[in-house]
Amino acid sequence: MKKVKNIFKYILIFLMCLIVCSIEWAFKVYDNVVFEEALFHLNPKLTESGTGILLNYFFGALIPAILLFIIILLLFRMIFNFLHGYNLVLKIKLNGKKFIFKFAENKSITFFMRLIYLVLMFTFVYSLYKIELFSYLINQTKKSTFIEENYVDPKKVKLEFPQTKRNLIYIFVESYESSYFSTDLGGLKEYNLMSEMSEFTKNNINFSNTNKFGGAIQIYGLSWTTAGMVAQTAGIPLRIPAGISNETKFNKYLPGAYSIGDILKKEGYNQELLLGSKSGFGNRNIYFKAHGNYKVYDYNTAIKNKKIAKDYYTNWGFEDSILFDIAKEEITKLSKEDEPFNFVTLTTATHFPDGYVEDSCMEKYEDSYSNSIDCSSSQIKEFIEWIKKQDFYDDTTIVISGDHLTMQADFFDDNQFDKRTIYNLFINSAISEENSRVRYFTTMDMYPTTLAAMGVKIDGDRLALGVNLFSGKQTIIEKFGRNMVDQEFSKVSKFYNAKILN
Repeated sequence: MKKVKNIFKYILIFLMCLIVCSIEWAFKVYDNVVFEEALFHLNPKLTESGTGILLNYFFGALIPAILLFIIILLLFRMIFNFLHGYNLVLKIKLNGKKFIFKFAENKSITFFMRLIYLVLMFTFVYSLYKIELFSYLINQTKKSTFIEENYVDPKKVKLEFPQTKRNLIYIFVESYESSYFSTDLGGLKEYNLMSEMSEFTKNNINFSNTNKFGGAIQIYGLSWTTAGMVAQTAGIPLRIPAGISNETKFNKYLPGAYSIGDILKKEGYNQELLLGSKSGFGNRNIYFKAHGNYKVYDYNTAIKNKKIAKDYYTNWGFEDSILFDIAKEEITKLSKEDEPFNFVTLTTATHFPDGYVEDSCMEKYEDSYSNSIDCSSSQIKEFIEWIKKQDFYDDTTIVISGDHLTMQADFFDDNQFDKRTIYNLFINSAISEENSRVRYFTTMDMYPTTLAAMGVKIDGDRLALGVNLFSGKQTIIEKFGRNMVDQEFSKVSKFYNAKILN
């Protein structure tokens, strides 16, 4: 029985070491990680990780956890050997008085053992505090009616499409921020990392939080890839309670949401999602199939179609240069159909850690992440220039948007977080630029704004929790403020659980 207890004790100590090292690793690699995001990605049924992340975790968290565990065991052995056969005497002098504490051999060993346990336990609790576990648990006891009071059911909103329906090409760019621009343009960098995109931004529509280039504010529930895609296509945060993340329930994927994919499907659009990674990451394949019946083309499809070899795998799947080549082929096919199309894609090169720089990219900067941003800018430019030369361009609206702020730790100073924004750009919009400057908005507002850019008239200019930015009407963070929306989104919403999660 004692042997079983010891085995259990050592397993528990190792798990504590692993959790502490994992959290410390997360804060070094990720930027502003919160518990709910960690909970989402820790579920193996919801996520598939890239090789870069797995290797980084292996060397940055798992190996240190094993070493820490070994050190603790060695400390236990050293204490036992050192104090074996001795009594411990502690003498403390306080205000002229002497206090003497005597410990028998066994008690001496127990004292130091417990001291190590105490230090480990304190470190463990502090790590959980850093990742906001306790705030998450407290918020699970709080109820909010905020989403219910501000939600506009898209199913019930009158939408008027133009006589000639426009195509939509929506490019999600991984971790793309307006903050990558130089300070003179509205960014936070000394040098402009998106030189090609700055030219596009000058000549097209960019909704900004300032009078210069800017973008959307990141709030709770919108801070990772799947959440960002859900926000921009359905106008809602992604809130997945711990108890609902099993495969059976999650296969329905936000059944109560009504996205742009649902709307365009009803209007007869052909829809496709192209990913350079495995579509199972975050169950994006399930979401887009459930909401718009998108054709999903991912890493596995590229192998099946012999675009890449069976054993080919780099970064998260295949490079963005291959992604854009495939995109050209798929869009060309869609453009030859009688129905209008909605083509959605997501790049990966600018994903943390450190981005991915292809061999064909110029390396202008000292760090890999800056070079990945610069290269992505030139690749997107080439892709847009190709689209502009196609016959279908006149009837096509292009949207370029970051999915969320970068998680690349130390790329910005901590005090810059509130100034950072998610990039957006509307090219060949059906309506002219209005109310695009000094707007305080989130990526949820991209949902109705994208439809408006396609020439769709939206009764009331609101869908879900998003507002058509062309209309000039107040967004929820303009009306209530960022802090209040953050707080309300972190609480339990019975309406969200019943209406959206069903």
